[in-house]
Amino acid sequence: MTPSKARNASREGKFSSPYASPLSSFFPHLLTIATKQKRLAVTEKQRKQIREYTQLNSHLTQRDVALWASREWGRTITQAMVCKTLDDRYAYLDTQSFPRGVISLAKIVPANYPILKKTLFEWVLSLNAKHVPLTGDMICSAASSFWAKMPDFRLLTEPKWSQGWLEGFKRRHKIKQYKQSGESASADIAGSEAEISRIQEVVHTYKSGDTYNCDETALFWLQTPDNTLASGPQSGGKNKKNKITVHVTSNATGTHKLDLWILGHFKNPRPFGKNRCKIQGLPFIWRHNKKA
Repeated sequence: MTPSKARNASREGKFSSPYASPLSSFFPHLLTIATKQKRLAVTEKQRKQIREYTQLNSHLTQRDVALWASREWGRTITQAMVCKTLDDRYAYLDTQSFPRGVISLAKIVPANYPILKKTLFEWVLSLNAKHVPLTGDMICSAASSFWAKMPDFRLLTEPKWSQGWLEGFKRRHKIKQYKQSGESASADIAGSEAEISRIQEVVHTYKSGDTYNCDETALFWLQTPDNTLASGPQSGGKNKKNKITVHVTSNATGTHKLDLWILGHFKNPRPFGKNRCKIQGLPFIWRHNKKA
């Protein structure tokens, strides 16, 4: 075909392919390259369907199964693909189930050894309840110990408790790293509740005016405020932590308040000595301690 005839054939619509052009008549491989589709792998879910269809229709040939699969999924399934799918290497698919939207077993994360993982998670919860610090190495060591003690795994090869396994275990049970704060875990909660009940029974035998409560607070008398008025950001300095401790006592009705107890570092602070004022004569009780 000459170039002029090819152009006329193109105008008349004799080239059915959208990639067809006058050049394709002279270079046929260009049309092959342009229309070549991307190769799609057969998913495990599709292989399972092929195996099930073949078992239900044992009278069909592999070519017939390939034609059925091509019509079913709208893609090319060759006889070689069917032959490979029916091989024993894919026999494990006969007992597998695929959740909705999952096409590959690689996306399914089965809970291997559920008894072990349940026991291990309960062990983690028991340590959390006792406020015992827990690390990843302790979890892996406990998993190995439980594996050796459980008779169900006696004939099986012990897994490698790797970092990947540990991360999966923590992700499955929503275990994260937290910082233990405060000292409340050291308190005897059960004992304190019983003691509170006993004290309340004793207090009820007294009138409110005869029931006293005391508490202490600290005054950092050299510490400056953190906030300031300025035309721009300001840098702060190191705060001085010189303090005095004040001990206050009063009855429940507030009708009787005892003298304040004030605890400082020095026996006779310098400001009082310069002004010839005896601190012992002021309306509070002064005590001193170098470690206060």
